[in-house]
Amino acid sequence: MLSQLSESLCLYQEGAVDSAFEIVLEKKQTGQDIFYRVQLSMPELNQPFEIFVLEGEKAFNPTYIELRNDSGQIISITTREFIEIEGIFLPSKEHLIQFGNDGCLQREARTILSDMQVNKPLPEETFSLNNLGLQDGDEFKDEIQGKKYTVKAGQLVEDTK
Repeated sequence: MLSQLSESLCLYQEGAVDSAFEIVLEKKQTGQDIFYRVQLSMPELNQPFEIFVLEGEKAFNPTYIELRNDSGQIISITTREFIEIEGIFLPSKEHLIQFGNDGCLQREARTILSDMQVNKPLPEETFSLNNLGLQDGDEFKDEIQGKKYTVKAGQLVEDTK
């Protein structure tokens, strides 16, 4: 996320991208730990609509996200914990709190992910037409290649129209 933000800031400074919001980036270092606090604001509102914290120890993944409405009231807070598996940081816990327009708690959810694996081979049939739920006569679009297919006798047949 930090690299995407950095790239966006560079493009904005070069004039290649127009921005409808202002970005404030603060860096804090405690020993070896580096934290970035990013605040996105609408210039006309004079207040942030999103604040997030990126932690160096967690590969600069967002560990805290705060969203605000146009009047500056907090509408949601998300905190995340990450776990490193084979050099990749994956979210392991998330705590989401959402508030209504009246400021009252509307929803709270805790999510715990376990038994995560990285780079494990999948059985060949995982992405079979049958496992995808496609049946004879169903249409399938490949948006990347710009092609359309129809399932016929359990096979994808390219539409040449």
